[in-house]
Amino acid sequence: MPPIENRSLPKGLPGLRGAEHVGFTVPDIEEATSFFVDVIGCEYFFELGPFAASDDWMQTHLNVHPRAVARKLRFFRCQNGPNFEIFEYQAPDQNMTPPKNSDVGGHHLAF
Repeated sequence: MPPIENRSLPKGLPGLRGAEHVGFTVPDIEEATSFFVDVIGCEYFFELGPFAASDDWMQTHLNVHPRAVARKLRFFRCQNGPNFEIFEYQAPDQNMTPPKNSDVGGHHLAF
């Protein structure tokens, strides 16, 4: 990395203090709700949905099939960490096989 001339310049986004929430797409929102509430101990506090569009909004803004439906979105608070948002989608081109950790888009959740 090239040297920075003025080290006193602010770094990062102004006002950023941490992560607000992390989102996951899940195959079964009821099962995921049970996991976040009963196993992890999060507080379930909000639900939205369904969301769909008759134009290309879903594809343009969310990079999903234009006819995808975000059936439900639920939000959870987990003590002092970030909140969690889970989605249950239905889409004509949906891949139900989760990515491996080594795949682009692979992920894990750690506490």
